[in-house]
Amino acid sequence: MKFTSGALAIFLESQLGIDLSNRINQEHLGKLRKNSKLYGKLSEEEYVNHLQQSSTTDSEWQCIYNSLNISESFFFRDKRQIDLLEKHIFPKLAQKEVKEIKIWSAGCSTGQEAHTLSILASRTLAQNKQYSIQGTDINPESIQIAEKAIYHPWFVRVEEESTLAQYFEKKSQGKYRFLQENFPTVHFSLLNLITDTFPNKQELILCRNVLIYIKNEMANLILNKFVRALAPGGYLLLGHAEYNAKLPTALEAVNIEGSIIYRKKTNHSAKQENPKPYTPNIPLSQPSKQEKTNLSPQEIVQKNPLDYEAQYKMGNEYEKNSEYHHAIRCYQKAIYLNQEHKDSYLSLYRIYYQQKDQNNMQKIYKSGIQIPGFMEGVRNINE
Repeated sequence: MKFTSGALAIFLESQLGIDLSNRINQEHLGKLRKNSKLYGKLSEEEYVNHLQQSSTTDSEWQCIYNSLNISESFFFRDKRQIDLLEKHIFPKLAQKEVKEIKIWSAGCSTGQEAHTLSILASRTLAQNKQYSIQGTDINPESIQIAEKAIYHPWFVRVEEESTLAQYFEKKSQGKYRFLQENFPTVHFSLLNLITDTFPNKQELILCRNVLIYIKNEMANLILNKFVRALAPGGYLLLGHAEYNAKLPTALEAVNIEGSIIYRKKTNHSAKQENPKPYTPNIPLSQPSKQEKTNLSPQEIVQKNPLDYEAQYKMGNEYEKNSEYHHAIRCYQKAIYLNQEHKDSYLSLYRIYYQQKDQNNMQKIYKSGIQIPGFMEGVRNINE
């Protein structure tokens, strides 16, 4: 069975951005049939509905993450790009007149890239600048491994004995523990590149060997989010030949000794980038307007997971029942499907306001501030 149509294909593409026409993704999706406790026992629509109602740390979501986990990471991966960072980019960052250099490893897998960045930063930034490094991934198990920082030698692959002795501790069964206590500026968290809000004012973002498995339309959406996350003059490093579509106009390619890195133009405003919401090119069985009047929001979403109005109305129902976790998920999905949906932004802001979650309130405020009517709605909530 190929996942090229149907509710599951639509839903996974909208949530994860995976290219379901990609042969590698097809092969890994085959693991889902073998490993899932529910897929095959439920209808495809029932399985999608279960995923929609579940936390992203649910066992079925974890099964999906593991089935699609096609990345492999190790320390100091790609010597040419490591040299680019250590010899050229980090020295440039050290010269920037900012209070803190923020660095982000997006799609960090099990953490080797972020830990490598901490080593490079300690060599080039520590004497002059305050800095922080964030590693994010969609897979909870990967984040747990990154935080423990204990690896099989295959996922270390450091040949120099002096480097091993300086940065690693030998453990049982031949494993190595990265001495992360020497690098307290690194922290890890869960983040979905498709649906979640990005951290801002980043001076350097690495996203290597991630976009190659994602549809170009979704990759374009991610790149535009990276643009907004970058500080003026900030750098974006992708894998070699990873992105083939047209780059956002805010980015300029810089060739340094044969390696390409992208830099955000210093005269660029975030207002200039306003990508349209992406709709997967998969036939949908959409209910007619007449049918919608007779269907609940849940039934509409089952027929068409990309109906942002139904996602929003589902969120309303969950919020009225004080099921805030599910309400937040629905509002986030509605915003993904329509990035200018004011009511979903305000609903998220209202929940975070009630929960006194200042951090997420600020994120929603920054994301929705350009939407007409949003500021007035915020003032009403704050009153």
